[in-house]
Amino acid sequence: MIYLDYAATTPVDDSVLEAMKPYFCEIFANPSSKHKCGRSAEKAVAESRETLASAIGASSPSEIILTSGASESTNLAIKGYAELFDEPRHFITTSFEHKAALQAFENLGEWGHRISLVSPGRSGVVDPAEFEALIEPDTALVSCMLVNNEVGTIQPIDDIADMCKSRGIAFHCDATQAFGKMPVSCGSNIDFISISAHKFYGPKGIGALYARNGSEIKCQISGGSQENGHRSGTLNVPGIVGMAKAAEIGIERMGSEWDRLSRLSDIFLDRIKSGIPMHYIQGDLAKKVPWINNICFAGVDSGKARDELGAREICVSRTSACSKSGGKSHVLDAMGTIEEFSEGALRFSFGSRTTEMKVMTAAAEIKHVITELRSR
Repeated sequence: MIYLDYAATTPVDDSVLEAMKPYFCEIFANPSSKHKCGRSAEKAVAESRETLASAIGASSPSEIILTSGASESTNLAIKGYAELFDEPRHFITTSFEHKAALQAFENLGEWGHRISLVSPGRSGVVDPAEFEALIEPDTALVSCMLVNNEVGTIQPIDDIADMCKSRGIAFHCDATQAFGKMPVSCGSNIDFISISAHKFYGPKGIGALYARNGSEIKCQISGGSQENGHRSGTLNVPGIVGMAKAAEIGIERMGSEWDRLSRLSDIFLDRIKSGIPMHYIQGDLAKKVPWINNICFAGVDSGKARDELGAREICVSRTSACSKSGGKSHVLDAMGTIEEFSEGALRFSFGSRTTEMKVMTAAAEIKHVITELRSR
């Protein structure tokens, strides 16, 4: 099996699994319990929170709110911040955010707030000036992802965050596809950052929201008032430990892995370019991460291509794994991709187990599949 869908999820690293094991059956107590067993679990959570805070440049571990994943983190930031206002306010995001963000903003619209969208254009990179042009006197929050999950383009979040800070506007960044694989820092101007462990070789079902000290948000899950009242629910200790360990490993390997995946991406794209006519690589290649490549093949149904590749033991995706099955890519629509190409779009994403032999084999099989489908 050749797995080329790391943007959807990653395998748990062996070291991460080993770090998690004791917290299933040995140190298994509820970290909110005040007895000795509970304190042992709470200590592991505290140490993991410190690791995550350090990884993201937070000033205090208390700025890390532990969640079930980036979807919850994003909803907590957007909805939790919007609920601070008694009157409708204005919010800005992009038209090609992850569905978790876009649907959260749709909910805000249903609550009476006004939403403005910035489109990325064919490059897949937004222009900070377009955000600035949309700002109104009552703009409350701006949200923009760091790395797009379908095409891999890197967004100028520092410029957008600086602009927001100078105007007293809160800024949220979805760093799901970036954290653990490239530098991610809250800096001095980012108020909220969403991350998810299973995107950087940690377990599924655990994530975090960085929320700058002094940034208020309303709790979205009521209950026991864990996480300083920001998020109720018994903490997933094994998952938290695993996420922190995965972050440690990711930071250690970041530079070498970027270089390795860049080389593999070059090999892969060279094979596609030389072997398959009428294709289009989405996004500005000079402004994207090397582990995500979205390629559109004219005259091909991407669903059939994905299934044919699957029959050949090659796993790829059409769009985000979180998108509606069979639905069109809202990302490619936002970028203005013509229908002839968007219908044949496939996402190829690389990771820790991707090798040169695998990408060369995959490229050859892709050529066979595309040629065969076109001949039909």
